[in-house]
Amino acid sequence: MTVATVDTTQAVRAYCVANPDDPDCRESDLSVDAVEATAPLFGVLGKPVTVTVASTVSNAGPDGPTEATVERTVLAGSGITVAPGTAETTPANLTVGTPARLEKSYTVTCAAPGLRTLDFTTTVNPRRAYVGDPNADNNRRTARLTLDCAVPVTVNVHPGSAKNPINLNSANVPVAVLSTRAGEYGNPLAFDATTIVVASIRFGSPAVLSRGGGVPEIHNRIHQEDALERDERTRDRDPDAMLHLGPPRDALVPSDTTACVFGAFGPGPTRFYGCDTVDVKG
Repeated sequence: MTVATVDTTQAVRAYCVANPDDPDCRESDLSVDAVEATAPLFGVLGKPVTVTVASTVSNAGPDGPTEATVERTVLAGSGITVAPGTAETTPANLTVGTPARLEKSYTVTCAAPGLRTLDFTTTVNPRRAYVGDPNADNNRRTARLTLDCAVPVTVNVHPGSAKNPINLNSANVPVAVLSTRAGEYGNPLAFDATTIVVASIRFGSPAVLSRGGGVPEIHNRIHQEDALERDERTRDRDPDAMLHLGPPRDALVPSDTTACVFGAFGPGPTRFYGCDTVDVKG
């Protein structure tokens, strides 16, 4: 029968701090050496992306290997959500001079446009009370990730065509970026295509744009829609932006079935992103 349970952790720890030469006491300088967050170049409102966080922890001795607990937490700023959002504690057995790398993936979703922040914190501590850590100042490290959250928009490659053919040998691809009301085409926010910052525009496959690549507007200006292009998708007489983007051979390959436009708009400016299906020919 259990009469009482006594937690001796603090007493043992206090004793070993006061008597570091006792053979039953050990000393290990544990540390968090790095916290690195890897994310896409940008996110899009309502579309989850994966962020991978790698934490490097080590034991500088003099004693080891040492059982440790590694706690990882995340704090999301306004306008962005993250899952899982709860702290996670992981055991680690740290050998002197042999750092351990722990990775964890998070699902991050932009809820508002603009630059949004996430703080990822890793903390390491000895698991056993008889292990003292002479330098607790290096047991914790935080890395801040800033994700640029883009507004989803509707684009129309080759207005007037249902198949949206793209010849990789052509000089450019005509693309309309549509002005839309909130809710139109499922877009959560209103978008005025006439406020696009032309110098920021890049066109290409989703993979190319996620790496910071893509091709620009070849004339460096927004064009007036002609009679064929006028409200090709919306039929609402909104002033859409007509662009000539290229050369496509630097942004697409024959296996691509989607082409996208990424750039900035407004006085902020804020990022936007939109895609359309395409039929690419070499």
